[in-house]
Amino acid sequence: TTQIDFIQTERDQLEKQLRNEIKELQRSLETIQNELNYERQVRFEQLASAAPSEDLSSSIVEDYQKQIDELQQKLSENNEERTLLCDRLSEVELELKETKHTHELTSTKYRE
Repeated sequence: TTQIDFIQTERDQLEKQLRNEIKELQRSLETIQNELNYERQVRFEQLASAAPSEDLSSSIVEDYQKQIDELQQKLSENNEERTLLCDRLSEVELELKETKHTHELTSTKYRE
């Protein structure tokens, strides 16, 4: 009985210690979340208050236009490659049909 009481007491102490650690971790997490929310709010206010200049806006538009042009060029190249691959696939399918037909003819000829 004494050993059971000792184990129970030890378990209770360990449980209490773990609960305290959990509470401490929860407080730390809340603190970090509050700090992140504050930093996010400060950055948002900084961005909102900073008026974009014409040069910056123009530069951004030019960068986006350049990206759009590059993507359109890549799309065009991919479409050309796709067309070539489709043509090649058709050729290979035709070759396969011809080979299969030749094989069937040869097999039939040897069976006779």
